[in-house]
Amino acid sequence: MSGEEGGGEALSVLEALASAGAAVPGTTILDEVEQGWRLRAVAAPGSLLLVEWDGEGPPPAGEGWRLDAARLAAQAAAARDRLRRSHARLRRLLGRDLWS
Repeated sequence: MSGEEGGGEALSVLEALASAGAAVPGTTILDEVEQGWRLRAVAAPGSLLLVEWDGEGPPPAGEGWRLDAARLAAQAAAARDRLRRSHARLRRLLGRDLWS
Protein backbone atom coordinates (compact mmCIF):
# COMPACT_ATOMS: atom_id res chain seq x y z
CA MET A 1 0.00 0.00 0.00
CA SER A 2 1.37 3.39 -0.88
CA GLY A 3 1.81 6.20 1.62
CA GLU A 4 -0.62 8.21 -0.51
CA GLU A 5 -3.41 5.76 0.20
CA GLY A 6 -2.86 5.31 3.93
CA GLY A 7 -5.44 3.81 6.21
CA GLY A 8 -3.37 0.72 6.99
CA GLU A 9 -5.12 -2.41 8.12
CA ALA A 10 -8.60 -0.89 8.10
CA LEU A 11 -8.21 0.01 4.44
CA SER A 12 -7.15 -3.54 3.52
CA VAL A 13 -10.21 -5.00 5.29
CA LEU A 14 -12.55 -2.52 3.59
CA GLU A 15 -10.95 -3.25 0.19
CA ALA A 16 -11.53 -6.99 0.72
CA LEU A 17 -15.16 -6.48 1.75
CA ALA A 18 -15.76 -4.07 -1.14
CA SER A 19 -14.88 -6.93 -3.51
CA ALA A 20 -17.52 -9.24 -2.00
CA GLY A 21 -20.18 -8.51 -4.62
CA ALA A 22 -17.96 -9.68 -7.49
CA ALA A 23 -16.29 -12.64 -5.80
CA VAL A 24 -16.60 -16.15 -7.15
CA PRO A 25 -18.51 -18.41 -4.71
CA GLY A 26 -16.10 -20.34 -2.54
CA THR A 27 -13.45 -17.61 -2.63
CA THR A 28 -12.05 -16.56 0.75
CA ILE A 29 -12.43 -12.78 0.88
CA LEU A 30 -10.91 -12.26 4.30
CA ASP A 31 -9.02 -14.48 6.72
CA GLU A 32 -7.58 -12.47 9.61
CA VAL A 33 -6.09 -13.40 12.96
CA GLU A 34 -5.61 -10.71 15.58
CA GLN A 35 -4.54 -11.43 19.17
CA GLY A 36 -5.97 -14.95 19.07
CA TRP A 37 -9.29 -13.90 17.52
CA ARG A 38 -10.02 -15.01 13.96
CA LEU A 39 -12.41 -13.73 11.30
CA ARG A 40 -13.09 -15.43 7.98
CA ALA A 41 -15.35 -14.29 5.15
CA VAL A 42 -16.12 -16.57 2.21
CA ALA A 43 -18.12 -15.70 -0.90
CA ALA A 44 -21.33 -17.64 -1.55
CA PRO A 45 -23.91 -17.15 -4.32
CA GLY A 46 -25.21 -13.59 -3.73
CA SER A 47 -23.94 -13.53 -0.16
CA LEU A 48 -20.92 -13.51 2.08
CA LEU A 49 -20.52 -16.05 4.88
CA LEU A 50 -18.81 -14.56 7.93
CA VAL A 51 -17.62 -16.41 11.00
CA GLU A 52 -15.53 -15.38 14.00
CA TRP A 53 -13.95 -17.55 16.68
CA ASP A 54 -11.04 -18.10 19.00
CA GLY A 55 -8.29 -18.70 16.45
CA GLU A 56 -6.75 -21.48 18.55
CA GLY A 57 -9.25 -24.04 17.31
CA PRO A 58 -11.37 -24.79 14.27
CA PRO A 59 -14.22 -22.50 13.23
CA PRO A 60 -17.49 -23.25 15.01
CA ALA A 61 -19.90 -25.38 12.99
CA GLY A 62 -23.25 -23.80 12.23
CA GLU A 63 -22.39 -20.40 13.70
CA GLY A 64 -21.85 -17.20 11.79
CA TRP A 65 -23.68 -14.80 9.53
CA ARG A 66 -24.86 -14.74 5.92
CA LEU A 67 -24.77 -11.19 4.56
CA ASP A 68 -26.03 -9.81 1.25
CA ALA A 69 -22.79 -9.49 -0.77
CA ALA A 70 -23.82 -6.55 -2.97
CA ARG A 71 -25.12 -4.52 -0.03
CA LEU A 72 -22.03 -5.26 2.08
CA ALA A 73 -19.71 -4.42 -0.84
CA ALA A 74 -21.45 -1.06 -1.37
CA GLN A 75 -21.23 -0.20 2.34
CA ALA A 76 -17.57 -1.24 2.52
CA ALA A 77 -16.71 0.80 -0.60
CA ALA A 78 -18.40 3.88 0.90
CA ALA A 79 -16.54 3.39 4.21
CA ARG A 80 -13.25 2.89 2.31
CA ASP A 81 -13.78 6.15 0.43
CA ARG A 82 -14.57 8.02 3.67
CA LEU A 83 -11.42 6.56 5.26
CA ARG A 84 -9.28 7.70 2.32
CA ARG A 85 -10.72 11.23 2.49
CA SER A 86 -10.24 11.42 6.26
CA HIS A 87 -6.69 10.14 6.00
CA ALA A 88 -5.81 12.65 3.28
CA ARG A 89 -7.31 15.50 5.31
CA LEU A 90 -5.42 14.48 8.47
CA ARG A 91 -2.16 14.26 6.51
CA ARG A 92 -2.78 17.78 5.18
CA LEU A 93 -3.70 19.22 8.59
CA LEU A 94 -0.89 17.53 10.53
CA GLY A 95 1.75 17.83 7.84
CA ARG A 96 2.69 14.17 8.06
CA ASP A 97 1.30 10.65 7.89
CA LEU A 98 1.02 8.96 11.27
CA TRP A 99 -0.95 5.94 10.05
CA SER A 100 0.86 4.32 7.11
